[in-house]
This record gives sequence, C-alpha cells and structure tokens, in this order.
Amino acid sequence: MMVVVVVLSVVASMIVPNLVRAQEGQRKRDFEASVFRLASYARERAIQEHKTISLSMSSRSFVVNDETDREDDTELRSLEMPEGVDTGAFAAEGEDSTSSDWRLRFYADGTSDGGGVELNNDGRIRSLEVKPNGSMKLVEGSLEESGTEKWMAGEIEKRG
Repeated sequence: MMVVVVVLSVVASMIVPNLVRAQEGQRKRDFEASVFRLASYARERAIQEHKTISLSMSSRSFVVNDETDREDDTELRSLEMPEGVDTGAFAAEGEDSTSSDWRLRFYADGTSDGGGVELNNDGRIRSLEVKPNGSMKLVEGSLEESGTEKWMAGEIEKRG
C-alpha cells in the first residue's frame, strides 16, 4: 500500500506543475482575445450610442472610455493585464505612441483613427491592428505599418 502511495505522490508531483503552467498559459492567451473583444466592444458602443468611444491604457489595464464629456471621460469597461504579459509598441492616428499617450478612438460611423498595440506574452508577440475603416484583427508578430495608416477623410475633416 505504501508503494502505491509513493508512486501516486511522485506522479502527482510531476503532473501538477505542468497543469498549473498550462492553466497560466491559457489565461494569458485568453487575455489576448479579450483585448480584441474589448476593442470590438468600444467600436460597437460608438456605433450604437452615436458617440466617440476610446480604448486607452491606464497603468496595466486597457480602458474603454466615453469621450462625450472630454473633461471627465466616463470609464465603461476595463481589462487588467495578467502577470507575464506586457505591451510593446503602440500606434495611433498613423504615428508611434507611448502607453500613456495611446488612445484609439472609434466614431459613430464605425470608423477609427487607426492604430494598434503589441502584446508580449513571455516572448510571443501578437498585435491588435485597427484600420481607419474600423476593421480590426489580432495577428501574430509585431505591429505593422499597415495598421497605422491614416484615413484620408481624417485629414480633411477632424473629428471629436
């Protein structure tokens, strides 16, 4: 009986750490998809409410704000980054940005300023890219220049 208990203990000591690592890895991958869903939520909310809604960074959280009242942005939703996930490059309005200045706006017609953010998950880089027409995708690798192109009408008529 003691031999069986010892064997089960050894097997459990080998399996449990792997299960914990697998769960942690899945939580980090789920976070990447959650950032995409948060950006989609911001765009849909802008369309439904005919308002300008933004996605930005605050400390280690992505935050969706209602920009109707510029002096007091109303936080609608937020998503905290898990340990082991960091941000890399930021782009907004066709230019590189920093985490503190980054703000991706979505407008009532479904368009956006365009831009994106890199997510570094323990060395694995995925990027959220948002086009000026409002379409977005989560891609493997670094933030591409194509994700930061400007929308021509944005040059002609400024919004917000």
